[in-house]
Amino acid sequence: MGKAKTGDREQQPPIRPTLPNEPTGVNDVAQRAYDHYVARGCEHGHDVSDWLAAERELRGSSRLTV
Repeated sequence: MGKAKTGDREQQPPIRPTLPNEPTGVNDVAQRAYDHYVARGCEHGHDVSDWLAAERELRGSSRLTV
């Protein structure tokens, strides 16, 4: 059994750094959307609505966007 070649390893996408002046960063939206997912009991199939709700909450808007 030999070592895996470098070309055989799956490449990971680069991690996007959080910018200090980002009022509503992607990481904040992702965390809030994940909180919605967990609160619903980890039920799949609502990722887009969770993401949009998280954006609205973080921006302080109650207007629905479809």
